[in-house]
Amino acid sequence: MTPSGPPRFPPYPLRGVRVLHQRQNCAPQFAGITVDFEPAAEGFVFEVARG
Repeated sequence: MTPSGPPRFPPYPLRGVRVLHQRQNCAPQFAGITVDFEPAAEGFVFEVARG
């Protein structure tokens, strides 16, 4: 049996996804973020590019 509709994203909670962006120049800039993702509610549609 195949599921009806696209798969949920994410299929399970993802905790502590960290990203650090750095830009080196004469006035260095940086951003550090940590986020948590929860599965989407029923009926919510979110498209994800393959690959």
